[in-house]
This record gives sequence, structure tokens and C-alpha cells, in this order.
Amino acid sequence: MMTATVEIATEALMRASQNSVSVERLTALEEMPLQVGYQIQMDNLRRRLESGEVHTGWKVAITNQKALDKFSVTEPASGPLTQSMAVINRGSIPRNELLRPKLEAELAFIVGENLTKSCDNDEQLLNHVASVAPAIEIADCRIRDWAFNATSFVADNAAAGKYCLGEALPFHQWDRSGPQCDLFINDSPVAQGQGSYVSGGPIASFLWLIKSQLRQGGMLKKGDVVLTGSMTPPLDIHPGDDIRLRMFDNDVQVHWAQ
Repeated sequence: MMTATVEIATEALMRASQNSVSVERLTALEEMPLQVGYQIQMDNLRRRLESGEVHTGWKVAITNQKALDKFSVTEPASGPLTQSMAVINRGSIPRNELLRPKLEAELAFIVGENLTKSCDNDEQLLNHVASVAPAIEIADCRIRDWAFNATSFVADNAAAGKYCLGEALPFHQWDRSGPQCDLFINDSPVAQGQGSYVSGGPIASFLWLIKSQLRQGGMLKKGDVVLTGSMTPPLDIHPGDDIRLRMFDNDVQVHWAQ
């Protein structure tokens, strides 16, 4: 049964997501345990799916020690992705679909076959991965000024905004020692990233997501995308910006319309 605080926060975040507007800081929600944030997240995902959206995967957030310490948590957080968040490579995002976005460079894992139960070891879990791909994530927060704690962050779908995948590489062909990447805004280099920026690396992040979902009775399905956490510090972007990520000798590009 929902309390008034949870019901108000659930409705406010759903409306903010639908209308691309901000809500004021959810101070009452911040007093509640992290699991309440996941309850709100899942309730609003259910509503989006009932309205016709398609669940396309998951993002993993709070994936480096600095972020873990900031939120006073001991493990990452996750949020669902849907098809309305996906942007084609070299595509454009309408101006009004983002609020105060942050740019991140990530490695995406693409699931090759349904995973509904745990395996004997991590390698067996990884056998369910078909490929990896460079990914631009544009995180966005419906809570004004990015003012949240762990509970309200999770409730706001872990700040999921938009994502764009580059050309996929078969999982067995990439160097697990850690990918490197370069980010550009308007053709100017703004950041260099590496897999080690994610605590334990992207594989550890992916395995955490799988195990977390399976513990809760969930699953990963064939074709699901898992964004494994930012390889760079988050960067502000502005309307009119052209964004380019170079990883695996391939470019991923997105434009945020003026």
C-alpha cells in the first residue's frame, strides 16, 4: 500500500517524465529507504509499458567509488531503459526532450539469449552476452538542480535520459583489460575515458546488474542493452551541441537540437 508521500512522488515523477519538466526536491521521499525508490521506479515503468513503450534494457549508475561515497551506499543502482530513450547513431534529440543533461561515455553489453536463472559461475553468465558496443548516455534528472539522495535518484529512474549505441563488436573479440575512449563536443576533445573508471570494470558492473535482477525474480532477455556505467566524469551539454564518442576505432554521434 502506498503512503501519501510515495504516491505524490510517483505521480510527480511520472508527469515530469511525460512532459519534460522538473519537480522540486523530494525531501520527504529522501527520508525513506532505498527500496521505496525502486518501488516508485517499477511502478512508473509499469505505467510506461501499459501506455505502449517497450522495455529495452537497463542502465547501471553510481559505478565508481566517489559516487558510492557521495550517496553513502555500498553497491551501484540501476534503472530501466525504454525505446523512447534510444537515439540512432548520428541522430538528433529534440530540444524539448532534455532538461539539464549530463554526457557520459559508456560500454554497452547486448544480451544474446534470455537469462532467467543464475549460473554456476560468472563465465557462464557472460556466455549470455552477444556483443559490446560504445554508447553515449545522456543522463537527465527530473528533480530540479540534480538535488537528490540515493532514494530519490533511484525513484527518478536513476536519471535515465537518452542513449545511443555505436557499432557492436562480438563479445569474444574485445579486449577485456579495459576499453578506452575519447569524447568530443563540437569537434573539441573534452574527455578521455577508460574502463577502470568503473569500479571493478564494465564486466563487474554488468555482472552486478544480472545478479541483482535474478535475485529479485527478474530476467534479462535477448536483445537487452545494459549500460555499464560512465567511463568519464559527467559533462554538461547545451542545445546545439554535436557529441561524438570514439571507441574501438568507431564513432558514435548525437546532436541535441537548438
